[in-house]
Amino acid sequence: MKTGEGPERVYVSAGQNGTALAVIDGETYIREATNPDGYSSAPGSIPEASTLLENIRNQYPWVMNQSPGISFVPIPIDTDTPRYAYVLTLNYPQGNIHAHIDTDTDAVYQEVQRIHLTSLNTSADRIVQDRELTVSISRSFAGGPLYVNVTDRDESPVAAEILINNESVGSTGPDGTMWVIAPTGNFSVTAVAHSSDARVETNMTLTNTKNPAALSGRNPLVSLAVSGLSSLN
Repeated sequence: MKTGEGPERVYVSAGQNGTALAVIDGETYIREATNPDGYSSAPGSIPEASTLLENIRNQYPWVMNQSPGISFVPIPIDTDTPRYAYVLTLNYPQGNIHAHIDTDTDAVYQEVQRIHLTSLNTSADRIVQDRELTVSISRSFAGGPLYVNVTDRDESPVAAEILINNESVGSTGPDGTMWVIAPTGNFSVTAVAHSSDARVETNMTLTNTKNPAALSGRNPLVSLAVSGLSSLN
């Protein structure tokens, strides 16, 4: 938790291979992942453009196919001989990626990704009903965006309090929907509509790598999220 303006809930994951942080800020999902093993104390020289682009395609195959263009800026490293890393920026319809890549290891050692929540597929993975409420849930990966939609018997939106593992994470808006950060492993999602005393609860497990923003391929952000930081490949 944090106080003041900005996101109130932060997902944190850490392991031997690095860390991952994620928040939902308004209509944007933001995730930062670090992989210290990807950084060499003596990075290489700036590669040829064709070599650099091929490495970026290997790191981000799906995003490269969607991106209208890329930019990369060398980062000089203070060594006896000229050595560099570089920062890569990829913009695509669902968001953008800023990645720091080592020219010696060819690995991403830090990455920040922003995803526009309005661009994501919200088809339901789980629908739970009682006599008063219908709760539809669309999940992604642990630490990823989780979509909750609450309606009544007439399919009208319902303002309901949402609880994850019996802890309140906020309330659905006038449209009956909200985005939250998905926990790791098994968890429960509960919707409580105080106006009718209706309550619906379901248990879920994040066992797949579904990602509405199509984070795929060798993207380290996905590997960190899915494998609990155990592997970047």
